[in-house]
Amino acid sequence: MFSGKYEWAGNPEDGDCSLLILNSRLDLDDGDWECQVTASAFDSRDQLTSKVAQLVVRVAPSTLTIQANGTVVPAAGNVTVQAGSASQVQCSSRYGNPPPHLKWLLDGVELPSNSNQTNVLEEDMTRRWSSSLTLNYRFVREDHGKILKCVAIHQAFPAKSRETGISLNVQYVPVVTLTGPLTGDLEEGDIATLKCVADANPPATIIWRKNGSPDILAIQEILQLNPLLRTNSGTYTCEARNVLGTSGPLTTELDVKYGPSEASVEGATGGQLTATFGGSARLECKGDGNPAPMFKWLQRPEPSEIGVVLKSDGKYLIMKNVSYDDQGEYICSTSNFINGKEKAAQSSPVTLKVIGPPQMTVPVSAKVLTITRGDEAEISVRFCSDPKPTRAVWQCGHLSVSVGTSNQRFIAESFKATKRPSCYEATLRIQRADVSDARQFTLLVENEKGVDSVSVSLRVIEPVSMTAVIGVIIGCLVFLVLVTLCLLYAFRTERWCFKQKGNFKAAPDIESGKAKLAKNGIQHGFINGTNDLRFNDLQLPRASNNGSMRAKRGEKGAKLSNLESFSKLSSSVLNSPSSRPDITR
Repeated sequence: MFSGKYEWAGNPEDGDCSLLILNSRLDLDDGDWECQVTASAFDSRDQLTSKVAQLVVRVAPSTLTIQANGTVVPAAGNVTVQAGSASQVQCSSRYGNPPPHLKWLLDGVELPSNSNQTNVLEEDMTRRWSSSLTLNYRFVREDHGKILKCVAIHQAFPAKSRETGISLNVQYVPVVTLTGPLTGDLEEGDIATLKCVADANPPATIIWRKNGSPDILAIQEILQLNPLLRTNSGTYTCEARNVLGTSGPLTTELDVKYGPSEASVEGATGGQLTATFGGSARLECKGDGNPAPMFKWLQRPEPSEIGVVLKSDGKYLIMKNVSYDDQGEYICSTSNFINGKEKAAQSSPVTLKVIGPPQMTVPVSAKVLTITRGDEAEISVRFCSDPKPTRAVWQCGHLSVSVGTSNQRFIAESFKATKRPSCYEATLRIQRADVSDARQFTLLVENEKGVDSVSVSLRVIEPVSMTAVIGVIIGCLVFLVLVTLCLLYAFRTERWCFKQKGNFKAAPDIESGKAKLAKNGIQHGFINGTNDLRFNDLQLPRASNNGSMRAKRGEKGAKLSNLESFSKLSSSVLNSPSSRPDITR
């Protein structure tokens, strides 16, 4: 034995040949060991050999590296790969004994190995191993920036393992997201911002197009439209492009809202439209707006009036059987709603002129006019006529008075133009109207297009005399006085005594008038020493059946003597001055 290197660990004399190896060395001690016992004589075959015992002298690997594309990547360096493409990365360990166990971790998660670890002896150093593990993997976009580690597990390492890592630079085709505009209606004049964000490696270029046109609208991430115009409405597309390819396009609709523009009217020339009486007229309103506006036709019958009349809803105004009532100014009103607020516009007014025969309206003074004899009667009629009347006359029997002339008490005033175009008012005044004037008066108006007429009946009544009026007033006053006196008498009469409140008690039977009343304390109009008369004390006796004229049940006849006796007694008590109750208390 070699002291200090190889020594007996046991006692060979006892058969324990255990060996103690000191200062183990890889080059001397690593390998297979066996214990041999030589033969007792040269010609004996009693030698012994033990089973092989393998001694491994552990030496930690001196290097642990990652190679990509045949090049060693420095620790914490970057490796560029393409998303979706097959990439190969190799981990190598050198000069270790025994070979370490290698594995791959991606962001802390072990990747399944699709290849076997290779271990070969180093050529330049005996009993040292070179180990490698290859990773074939298809990285994805989400792996960009993650850490890929190679871990070597070896018992000779202080921490039992060692690792090295690299950062993945995964390149991929751009993916875009589109934001904006804000929710709600976009109105003309607002600011609209569209943002196209590209996720790409390497960085991509953003391209904007409109309405599918191949022409590039802008090359930038943010597309801002300030101010927003109605012409900006349309479909906007953004896409991103880098050296690996082009993203799929994303589109968004931009709908710019705006209020109605000034409406225009078709069917009129120079703001004028002429229609024939009884014919038809048609106007069309045109107006632009987004959303599409609603249309209304408004009529101002008289130009000086503020109020208007709604004639129709819709773009078209169609009038049939036109009359003078349809004359006036017409305005087309358009409106829509943007963000809950109404936007409105109007067209310039169009004046409708009606040409035709005269047309009478309802007489101003009504169909029947009533006046008092001797007063002045005034009959007024309105009519419309375009062209102007060529003849107008008031007629009543044989009487005929042309407008603008007079005939004794009958004065036909000249026409007065009204506020409505082509409309007039004619008035006939009758001075000191008489009963003989109670007739029908007709106004006949004629122009070159035709004729029309209207009649008004005049009713003349006699005046009421002052004597009759005074007589009616005096009669009413006398009636009121009589009613007042009757009411006062009713309040003063004794019958009001029965209205006083009290507890009703059954009165005793009365057999003979004064005799029975005396027992109850009634003498000479006094009751119990007082001059108060109560209704309780005047109740009818039980024998009288409480005042009924019919016989009591079980009796075949009524005892009228008791009723007559009580009636006389009641009369004497009530007529006594001292027995009358004082109702004023």
